[in-house]
Amino acid sequence: VAAALNRLDDRAVKLDAVGSWLAAVDQPLYGFRLDRMLKALSGLRDYHLQVMLVRGRGENRAAAARHAWVQTFRTYALAPKSVQLYTVDRFPAYPDVLPLTPAELEAEAARWRARVPCPVVVF
Repeated sequence: VAAALNRLDDRAVKLDAVGSWLAAVDQPLYGFRLDRMLKALSGLRDYHLQVMLVRGRGENRAAAARHAWVQTFRTYALAPKSVQLYTVDRFPAYPDVLPLTPAELEAEAARWRARVPCPVVVF
């Protein structure tokens, strides 16, 4: 899979949470192995990591969630071309999932920039 993806002009990997936040935010199917996915990222070249930040149900912007991301970057030696932060832009599946304001999203980006070893951009 990585070899096929590396033939593309650009690669983006969407992963909204790590640790205990993953089940609340993305609700992966049974059998999904986050550790296997994270290890496989080392086989991708120049990928962007896309992270959706939300308020309410599955909130993944607390200091503990950021710390989990930093630990994940270190543990798996993640080296994305960039981290692309964004928030809910349409009606979510659950009414208690809420978007961040543009100011909140920019504040989160500043916190991420201080902690991860790649550019962090807001979408």
